[in-house]
Amino acid sequence: MIEDPDRQSARSFSNVATIAPQHAFLDTLIEALFDGDLLPGFVLNAQTLADNPFHLADLTLFLPTRRAVRAAEEVIVAAVARRSRGDAAALLPQIRAIGDTDEADLILQESAIDPLTTLSDLPPSMAELERHVALTEMVWSWSRALVKQVANMEPYEAVIIPANPADAARLASDLAGLLDEAENQKVDWKALTTLVPDDFARYWQLSLSFLEIVTKAWPQHLAGLGQIDAMARRNRLIDMKAKALMDHAATTGPTIAAGSTGSVPATARLLKAIAGLPNGCVVLPGVDLALEDNAWAAIGMQTGEGETADPAALGHPQAALKQTLHHLGVTRADIREIQPKSGGRNDTTFRLINEALRPAAVTDQWPQIIRDFSPQERQSALANVTLVNARNSQEEAVSIALSIREALEDNAKTAALVTPDRSLARRVSVELERFGISADDSAGQPLFATPAGTLARLVIEAASGGTATSILAMLKHPLCGLGLPRAKIREGARALERAILRGPALATGSKNVSAAITALQQQMRADPKLRLNASQKSLNGDEWDEATRIAVVTTNALHGFETWFADAQARYPLGELVDAHLHALQNVLAGEDTAALFANSEDGSVLIAAMTELRDLGPDARQLDIRASHYSDLLQALLGARPVRRQHALQDTDTRVQILGTLEARLLHADHLVLGGLNENTWPADGKTDPWLSRQMRMQLGLNPPEQAIGLSAHDFVQLASKPNVVLTRSLLQDGAPTQASRWLQRLAAMIGETGQDALALRGQRLLALARRLDAPADATGLPVLRPSPKPAPELRPKRLSVTEIETLIRDPYAIYARHVLKLLPFDRIGETPDFASRGSLLHDILQEFLEGRQTGFDTPEAAAELKQIAQIHFRTIAAYPELYARWHTRFQRISDWFLGFEAQRSGSVRQRLTELSGSLELGVPQFRLTGRADRIDILNNDLVEIIDYKTGQVPTKAQVETNLAPQLPLEAAIVAAGGFTGIPAVPSQTLAYVRLSGNRIPGVYAPVSEGEAEVTDLAADTLARLRGLITHFADAETGYLSQAQPQTVRYEGAYDHLARVAEWRAMGQGEEAEE
Repeated sequence: MIEDPDRQSARSFSNVATIAPQHAFLDTLIEALFDGDLLPGFVLNAQTLADNPFHLADLTLFLPTRRAVRAAEEVIVAAVARRSRGDAAALLPQIRAIGDTDEADLILQESAIDPLTTLSDLPPSMAELERHVALTEMVWSWSRALVKQVANMEPYEAVIIPANPADAARLASDLAGLLDEAENQKVDWKALTTLVPDDFARYWQLSLSFLEIVTKAWPQHLAGLGQIDAMARRNRLIDMKAKALMDHAATTGPTIAAGSTGSVPATARLLKAIAGLPNGCVVLPGVDLALEDNAWAAIGMQTGEGETADPAALGHPQAALKQTLHHLGVTRADIREIQPKSGGRNDTTFRLINEALRPAAVTDQWPQIIRDFSPQERQSALANVTLVNARNSQEEAVSIALSIREALEDNAKTAALVTPDRSLARRVSVELERFGISADDSAGQPLFATPAGTLARLVIEAASGGTATSILAMLKHPLCGLGLPRAKIREGARALERAILRGPALATGSKNVSAAITALQQQMRADPKLRLNASQKSLNGDEWDEATRIAVVTTNALHGFETWFADAQARYPLGELVDAHLHALQNVLAGEDTAALFANSEDGSVLIAAMTELRDLGPDARQLDIRASHYSDLLQALLGARPVRRQHALQDTDTRVQILGTLEARLLHADHLVLGGLNENTWPADGKTDPWLSRQMRMQLGLNPPEQAIGLSAHDFVQLASKPNVVLTRSLLQDGAPTQASRWLQRLAAMIGETGQDALALRGQRLLALARRLDAPADATGLPVLRPSPKPAPELRPKRLSVTEIETLIRDPYAIYARHVLKLLPFDRIGETPDFASRGSLLHDILQEFLEGRQTGFDTPEAAAELKQIAQIHFRTIAAYPELYARWHTRFQRISDWFLGFEAQRSGSVRQRLTELSGSLELGVPQFRLTGRADRIDILNNDLVEIIDYKTGQVPTKAQVETNLAPQLPLEAAIVAAGGFTGIPAVPSQTLAYVRLSGNRIPGVYAPVSEGEAEVTDLAADTLARLRGLITHFADAETGYLSQAQPQTVRYEGAYDHLARVAEWRAMGQGEEAEE
């Protein structure tokens, strides 16, 4: 392209310049400045440094971010050393981040042009946290006053009303953003009252009511305190700086503003002031000087009256720059392009991407544009661009990590990931750790995702809920000390878990944990044969003492904080809750190792500083009165997202690798650049506006449309994607849902066609293949997990099983192997809620005690009263579970009525009812004894017996009993026939029956599965013969204990399923025949 000499001449005298994105911005800027190409008469070389080491100190450089300021300092130091060959020293120029101007920056200047005399006239700004709390209180008060109005609204008029203070805090955060946006755009809120006529829907009337917080309550609150918003103060300071520059233009030293797009009006005014200085220059990032005039004219630009006719045109990457040029009063013809002296110009990538993103109105020129690129240009434009279409976010993260790892093979190279997706950034950071790379993450971690923040949250959960899980989670946190060495806490927590926290859930509260373990130890001393669960049996005396000690110190640490949660309806000042929380946290952190570890950690320092600030809000600050139950969520909403950044580089941090957001990445350079998360609603972000103002309302007020933010995001993308070595990544699925490629990728694909897309994706396929191989199974054959069938030696196999275990041996032999060969006893779950087995045991105990004391008179009032009294005593064991208690107590009322009637009907044929009888039978096959414990055996008047088993769930069918899939009752009949039950003679059985006790509409069902002496006798004999065959079969060393040999129709999770890896081999289709 041949440039017009007149245009070139005009540029040489302009105070506005640009640097194309394919060049390292700061390096190019500083080299041009030192070469004298940026400001007339300003040159820096060895001679000028030797003559005047303060030459640079007169220069002022404005950059968009603090990270850019730090990078510029490094570039300047390196350039000075290079030009002086290390023989000269120089004072650095004054380098400031435009968005961070404050009093300290101004005072440090100590120059006549700065408005120091007027600083005292500026009201102070309100601290960010105090502002958030005050807005939260206003929103929460508004929502509570609005409840009655919302109750009368129609369903289609739904309005956003916070349900709790945490919701109010999140809404207040959005409201603060609206306040800042309005401040930047100098919105006159008085116009708001004219935007919602009386005949508008009630939704908008309520929105107008809500925004009175902005128009009335908030300004009045600030005025009463004599303060202003931080954004307003910043803008005033910038305007004061701009005015001072213009007022002292003749005496102002060299001043440069570089890298800003001028999208914020106050910043644009500062840029205009600098551009008007004789010694000033504005350097804009990536102005497209090659775009033809008709395409440039199609780019949207806001006017003083609101939006352009086509808001979508504001989404163009050059839209903000066009607006800034208009504000500066210059055209593209007035702009100089600054290029590095070394290296040839290669702008084909920038040109191609910018053309792909041209305004929609002129995309019909794409075919001609592509033809204008020579074949060599088309090939070189995207030769160093790679596109990765990963299957999911995890695969995307692994691919990015591999790409960065490859780049670092060259020790001189730097690499960076730029993404707005914090979830992806964290994934990549973790994946880099597998290669021993600790990246510098600019965003840090959210406070409540750090160890210190997590402990603060766990202390609240332990004090407010006090469940076994929450207390144990706190005790196992690595910062929990409780005044003891951390090693003692670990040992004690494990002992406490096994002693009392596993099994039925305790009543909430740490004091109940102490009481429960004390009571259990008293029972153990009173009854040495007390039945303990599996986890308790393995504890020795020292471990019991450690468990008790931990329970006591936990109660002592939390007791003061727990009292705040005792009254669910009481309201407390937020500051007082924070103070109580801090005291509890201090108690938990106490310890010779944990306290120091917390105090010396960055997240610990940030947490204490934030909570102290929240506690110590001034006496004039608005205070929130909340219920203690709302405290945890509110604290998360106010402080949880506060970033914790590394204040100093750790020894293992690789400074060559950075993870950046799109804002932090501006002006920074990396040899290898990855742009991640290129999906719609991620990059660019969802363009939703706030819920209170419609698009038309925003336009009339003068607020920016959402397309402007998309345009700025597009500019970031173009600036980064035009670099010499770029990898673009996205995931096809996110959280299991399909995604849509970023609109910029779609534009690029549409322009370059299928062949170009394939070339980009082909390079990405190499990374994806490596990522998939990295996490592929180590076994190259890819053999599936096999269903286990261990074959222990015959002498290790069980020689004694109960009748209920025989059914387990038939259905799941592996469970018998795990329990009797490996001697693995399953531990109870932590804080269990009683299940069907527990409820069945409860009903058994009630009925057993009742029948032991009564054999007749079941149809009398005395019998009903006696059964009720026994039930009330037993139901106290589940009183800690109100829902379960209410449901089963009601059901038992129906069960008791049915049961008494059932027993009354049987009284004429039953001579004696015996419960919970134990028996056994030697089978005669190699040293094997069958044992059994019958729920109930009735001796009938004809001297035969009936065997009954209670069930609260489904009962086995007659077919299952006869086919040996449910052998319990026939085997008990065989034991009775052999005289194996104590207190019962060797007699045949007349009936085998189940009694199902559900308490439903049909509360009880009597279900015989075998009736008649001959039938039951034959069934018992056949079942016993099959059992002998089964035992003989498993006595063979070649017989394995196969997992899930005959699974039930309805599958329940077994205690050993995880050990047998059932989920894995079932997922591969094994075992289907057995289920059929």
